[in-house]
Amino acid sequence: MTLYELVNQTTVQGDVRVSKFDEEANEIILLNAQGTDDLADELPEEYEDLTVKYIFNGEDGTHIEVSDED
Repeated sequence: MTLYELVNQTTVQGDVRVSKFDEEANEIILLNAQGTDDLADELPEEYEDLTVKYIFNGEDGTHIEVSDED
């Protein structure tokens, strides 16, 4: 599933962090939305084709991990 499909087929709300990991396993935060009503409204177009790998809830909100790979 792409990030575009996720945010346009469901309403993702609240504190949401979208990130990916580089080759050295360093987290790269792409988007950190605080108190969003709909993540689709805040998602930059260049992130739409990223593949969703994991979705989990942390102490600071919902985390969505993405990858450039299919």
